[in-house]
Amino acid sequence: MPVVSLWLVPIASDRPHLTHQIQTLAQQHQTVAFDPHMTLCHGIVDSIDAIIPTLYRVAAKAPHQFELTTAGIQTGDRFSKTVFIQLTTTPTLAAWRNQLCAATDLPKSGFDPHVSLLYKAIDLSSKRAIAQTLPPPSPTLAFGELWVVTAPDPFQTQTDVQQLCCVFKTLLGQI
Repeated sequence: MPVVSLWLVPIASDRPHLTHQIQTLAQQHQTVAFDPHMTLCHGIVDSIDAIIPTLYRVAAKAPHQFELTTAGIQTGDRFSKTVFIQLTTTPTLAAWRNQLCAATDLPKSGFDPHVSLLYKAIDLSSKRAIAQTLPPPSPTLAFGELWVVTAPDPFQTQTDVQQLCCVFKTLLGQI
């Protein structure tokens, strides 16, 4: 059974800057670049094909985009949160995310909205030093696409990052 992550991906106007920042950090720190995103939920599904109709239906009921306020650049204690832009959620996003996770039988726990900028297993002081070199993020970021990405579990190495594979995309709010 596949392990999938459901991602919200920034709208076209927000994506290039984030992509450039991720690619620059990957080059500077000899890591693998990845697409900018916010993970909504992650888990095992019986079949990706079986959840696609559900994803279309739930994505169609979403607003065309979710605009979230940024809360600075931070570092974390997990590989998937090496250096990231913290986001503040909204009641609308939280409710829609809960519907999405419930409809796909994916776990709802552990939602911490953020956009990772670097995945690397390094010590905390190195993470903080990297974060301090980065310019402040835009005050808001908007997300308008839902992606299904197959992902290794656990997700802890550069090889795992290389294995991320988008298998489905749809725009939000498209009826």
